[in-house]
Amino acid sequence: MSHREISTCRVDSACGRESGVALVMTMLLIGLLTALGLGLTMMSTVETWLSAGLRTSQELSYAADAAVARVQVDLAASSDWTSLLTAAQTAPPSAFNDGIRLVTLADATVVDLDAETRALQTATDDRCGSRAVNPNCPEWRLFAHAPIGGIVPGRLVNLPVYVAAWIADDPTDADGDAASDSNGRLLIRAAAFGPRGARRSVDALVGRAGSAAQMLSWRELR
Repeated sequence: MSHREISTCRVDSACGRESGVALVMTMLLIGLLTALGLGLTMMSTVETWLSAGLRTSQELSYAADAAVARVQVDLAASSDWTSLLTAAQTAPPSAFNDGIRLVTLADATVVDLDAETRALQTATDDRCGSRAVNPNCPEWRLFAHAPIGGIVPGRLVNLPVYVAAWIADDPTDADGDAASDSNGRLLIRAAAFGPRGARRSVDALVGRAGSAAQMLSWRELR
């Protein structure tokens, strides 16, 4: 083999190695750019989900607040809150009542208001004891329930949210009767139900203030 042939082989080998290295670097660069693109796409998707979740959470919080305000309207119109506490659960005395107790939302989520009432009462009994043990322990009555659009009719934005509110006697009156109001104060639990099981609840304590029902305390439940 001549000197020229040997030099050519050496040059070809070097070129082959350089081409191989360039191919590997190109593939690594393509992989890196692909991963970066996928990461940015995933980040954008997650941000969209988080934004939608935050918006839904805020809407449900506002809806629960609106339900409390709607109950206050009914309480202000009633001169006898004891009669509201003793009303049959099958016929809530609020005018804000669609008569449906097994509710199906737009995304096919089912809200069982009777089951919600039982769960609320069980949680309350666990905290203060049953009425057999503590006669001042609140006994919750389903008072009002309907789609949120029924509170503000004619709104341009029709939120797919259902709200319900329960009332109970204020236990601090210590009158030994959970079905009798003796201090002009009632508890309200309002819940807003949204798509895919989303929900928000608030607790409020209201009291008589002349012809109005005044908010005395409020807290959002998580």
